[in-house]
Amino acid sequence: MAHQLIRCLADHYGVPPEHVWGMTALESSFDPGAVGANGFDSGYCQINLSPAAHGGSIPPPQAFNPIYAFDYTCRRLLNARSQFSAKGPDLQDKCGIAQHNSPLAAKIWYEIGWADPDEGIAIYVDRVLARAETYPG
Repeated sequence: MAHQLIRCLADHYGVPPEHVWGMTALESSFDPGAVGANGFDSGYCQINLSPAAHGGSIPPPQAFNPIYAFDYTCRRLLNARSQFSAKGPDLQDKCGIAQHNSPLAAKIWYEIGWADPDEGIAIYVDRVLARAETYPG
């Protein structure tokens, strides 16, 4: 069911569904009740519930709701991809994915055009892309 919901929302927002799939697989292993080690990341897509992360708060029931979580992630990916569109599709894809994990690292990656393969953000993006290959379509 998750892949159908992801496909529907990703198509609606014009983002690659396999990227949303890969992020979800890495972030929560599709466990809707997942909570991150920091205590703020919650749900399928590990939405950061800290008010500082969004300038407001997202109630936990929303983060744990699959429709909200996948919609939120697709919208966030759309916004990230639009920020990172001027330097080509490869960098747009990688920085868009990186934005989900670390907005600052994504911005730096985009500004300099590359990320050290040993850096955490590059490893995160590689892992997301590896999991994206398992998207059932």
